[in-house]
Amino acid sequence: MAVPARRVAGGILGILCFFYLVDGPAQARWLSAAEKALLLARLDRERAAAEHAAGGRSVLRQLGHRTVVLMSIAYFGLISVAQHQRHLDAA
Repeated sequence: MAVPARRVAGGILGILCFFYLVDGPAQARWLSAAEKALLLARLDRERAAAEHAAGGRSVLRQLGHRTVVLMSIAYFGLISVAQHQRHLDAA
């Protein structure tokens, strides 16, 4: 079986990106020192804003929040009814 060219191209591009891209602006060789400082400061501000918006709680604690649990139950119920209706329509 032949492998489509787009899969080969995607694989090659993925491997190139793995070796070319770095972990953050501090390691980027193509940025000047001023650009690195600007990006690092901006990332720190965004990270602090995100922590403030989350109330200093971890992702796992956020998943256990009452609103998240209730919305998950509502979504599960909606999807279950839709799947059941689709099953009935197919029969």
